[in-house]
Amino acid sequence: MSQPTLPHRAEMEARILALLAELDGLRGGGLETPERQRRAWLKAWQGERLARTHAALLESPRFAPAARFFLEDLYGPKDHRARDQDVARVLPKLLKLLPQSAQWTMAQALQMDALSEGLDARMTQCLWEQGALRHAQDLSAEQYAAAYRTVGQAQARQEQLELVMQIGRSLDHLTRLPMLSASLKLMKKPAELAGLSELHGFLQRGFTAFAHMKGAEDFLQRIVQEERALMLSWLQR
Repeated sequence: MSQPTLPHRAEMEARILALLAELDGLRGGGLETPERQRRAWLKAWQGERLARTHAALLESPRFAPAARFFLEDLYGPKDHRARDQDVARVLPKLLKLLPQSAQWTMAQALQMDALSEGLDARMTQCLWEQGALRHAQDLSAEQYAAAYRTVGQAQARQEQLELVMQIGRSLDHLTRLPMLSASLKLMKKPAELAGLSELHGFLQRGFTAFAHMKGAEDFLQRIVQEERALMLSWLQR
């Protein structure tokens, strides 16, 4: 699978900074508000749903590490504010250390976060207006499907799935880069000393999970096909 033409460093830096600013705005600048709590409940519910839907991948010796990475680090309820703060704090230095393809993967992950955060904000508002999300467990599959259909955003949902595929293929490509595995291991202690553990952990988990699979296409197709089928069923009910 050929890689896209990648932006130069200055363009990449501007893109990442813009995505970080968008994410900060979508998250309310980090303020803990009732709306943010309700959104956290929604994310937790979605995370449990993803684990049920993709239980076979999570139980597969070959696919389990990559499934956990996608469902926890990319497509699930995890709070990425610490990782994003790491990126913003050391971005110029980070871009000098990482190969272009790793920079691109990071930018794609941030784009995925921003898209998902915006969709979750719409879903949270819709569910609240429909009388759901009054408590942590106060959400049924029927309520979720009804809100999903009301919010719509079919194009954004499709883009979300395309990003899953792109990020997965980018991570798969990274596992083939000479010396990247050794470089990530060498970066662990300096990253901890610099307060960049969240960012390093994200990169290390993704690399290790995809290296373990030895080929990601089957895994990615299974996730995307299942999620697309659910998306269409929820939109068309």
